[in-house]
Amino acid sequence: IYLWDVHPNTFSNWKGGRWGYFIAEWKDNRYGHFGSVHFVKSRIRPSLVTHELDHVRTEWMLSAGFTIIGQNEERMTEFLDKLVDGFYREYNKINS
Repeated sequence: IYLWDVHPNTFSNWKGGRWGYFIAEWKDNRYGHFGSVHFVKSRIRPSLVTHELDHVRTEWMLSAGFTIIGQNEERMTEFLDKLVDGFYREYNKINS
């Protein structure tokens, strides 16, 4: 995850989203590297963080051939919760 201290228009110029975006990178997914998430540091919002980290979760599921069904839906929701909680735990360390 990268936090950029740039104007939101910069991301648009980079062909990313306005405040954040995910780039799928399948370089070495043996070690859990599915891509990179980029945020405009001044525009961090819960909905944006959840949206972009859901892209990470989706890439993980695609790489594993995983399909959400009734029996595993709660587990995948908890996985997203862990991603978001982990982000905010680290984010709060650098912003306190």
